Amino acid sequence: MLTIDDLEVRRVALGIEGHGYLTPADLPAEGLVVTRTIGAGELVPRAAVGDARGPNATTIVVALSTALGATVRPGDALDLWSAPALDAGRFGAPAVIASGTQLVRTVSDEGIVTGAEAGRVELLVPRRDVARILHALANGDALSAIPASLSIGG
Repeated sequence: MLTIDDLEVRRVALGIEGHGYLTPADLPAEGLVVTRTIGAGELVPRAAVGDARGPNATTIVVALSTALGATVRPGDALDLWSAPALDAGRFGAPAVIASGTQLVRTVSDEGIVTGAEAGRVELLVPRRDVARILHALANGDALSAIPASLSIGG
């Protein structure tokens, strides 16, 4: 449980994208549930906490059909795409089945790996998306994880 007493309040300039972090006003008196590791001195991302009445996210391990980008790291926000399996090894048009997931880690048969190769990944996903992900896994759909927000150009 995370309460205001657990935090050191600092004034920082985050610019236009600063809305993704907690402020003292965001913390209810009953606190929040932490859904991922938060390092000492780290600003607390809104995506790293859930309602104290019950976690709104869970982790799930999925096998990806395509490699993660070389710049994707644990903690990054990803959209999970699924191309439905058809017949004879063909796949349908891909669609997002879970938006705003978070990469927890990449997994190999020997344990955790640091590379960003295609393979199994553990994702922190909103509970509302779990049924769609399990359906895609059960059907043998081709899954891909793509960075959720990427700015191209200037």
